[in-house]
Amino acid sequence: YFTSTSIKVKNFIVLYIGLLIGASMGVLMPLWTTLAILIGISFWDLFAVLYKHGPIKQMIDLVSEPKEDHNKLSDEEMKEKIQSGEYAYDTSKLEIGIGDLAFYSMLTSSTLVQTGNVIIMILTSLAIMIGTGITIMGLKRNKILPGLPISIFLGIGTMLLSWYLFSLPF
Repeated sequence: YFTSTSIKVKNFIVLYIGLLIGASMGVLMPLWTTLAILIGISFWDLFAVLYKHGPIKQMIDLVSEPKEDHNKLSDEEMKEKIQSGEYAYDTSKLEIGIGDLAFYSMLTSSTLVQTGNVIIMILTSLAIMIGTGITIMGLKRNKILPGLPISIFLGIGTMLLSWYLFSLPF
């Protein structure tokens, strides 16, 4: 992994490892443990990213400390240029962590194992993807956002609601 120069090979390996770890945890753990871990990690992600003394927030602030550059645009000027179409919002630098992939995979595999229903698993996966899309859209307004909470809470809600609805006698 570390010796490969191809970014595609590295991305594939990270994706594979994340999905394998998450799927293994989702299959091996009981539902209550899976849900407790996912909810706990989601709250930790909120704290770590959004709280001013959170560890990830501090790292981001440290890395992005403003350097003295007189040619830099103010936030207002930047917003005007983006809205006018002069500048485009660049999503090519978006990254998703291996942990996020593992937890998304954990919820999806746990859903399939616990419910035994592929449709519920697909609905849960779609909810996770919608949550990820909402998070990405939120990045237009914020420099950094936690990747887990919206996706995980939408996924858990969809899983539980779908499971309940599919268990109703018709």
